[in-house]
Amino acid sequence: MRTRLAIIFLFLSIFANAQVNSNSYNSEVTLTAGLYAPLTQNNGSDLLLTLSYGHFFYNGLGYTAGIQYVPSVVNVDDILGFPIAVAFRTGYEDASERFASAAGNAARSARINGGDRQNILANALLGLFNQTQFYLGVTPGYIFGESSKVGWSRTGNLSHDEFWTERKSPLYLSLDGGIAFNCSIWRFDLRLQPAVHYWLTDNLVTHSSVVDEISGPLSDKTSTARWFFSLSGGLSFRF
Repeated sequence: MRTRLAIIFLFLSIFANAQVNSNSYNSEVTLTAGLYAPLTQNNGSDLLLTLSYGHFFYNGLGYTAGIQYVPSVVNVDDILGFPIAVAFRTGYEDASERFASAAGNAARSARINGGDRQNILANALLGLFNQTQFYLGVTPGYIFGESSKVGWSRTGNLSHDEFWTERKSPLYLSLDGGIAFNCSIWRFDLRLQPAVHYWLTDNLVTHSSVVDEISGPLSDKTSTARWFFSLSGGLSFRF
């Protein structure tokens, strides 16, 4: 067990130190993929693909712009967006020091918890993230899909639920905020990026009703989907 852990820590240490001074590169191109999910609607999640360009100045301030695509969300298809944001990135922390700290935490965890492998690996991986980026911006976009078809599920012998999503205007605008954790390997960054999105426009309205098959609708509920969460991972190249 100790030999395997030593090999893992050595491997991670080599990668943590195999980097140049990435602060000297002011521009970056990033490709990420992840999930995009509504926070207040029970409609599952879908894929999010993003390609972006960013430029940063000597004080850490900068901007990003790109294009993103969501195949389907809240049962409406083909959503194309153009995210624009102001951003701030911290300086790179010394990766070897962070790795040493993570290895120490992992060793203490092994002594306390009897060698919990998941805890040890989590501490080691956290030591590789040596820069953080914050961003706030907007995403104007266009929804190519139409309103969804009516779906239903049976709730009783003579009753069922009906649900569908109404797509109002195809043009949308969202307010976005997020944070990115970077792991530097030479001029590349491995990136983990959670974010929240608030749709300022009333585009996606969900309808649900309980229908008695003899007397008709018993109840009807509508709500507008506004809050969304995304979690993406990907690769950046600095130049």
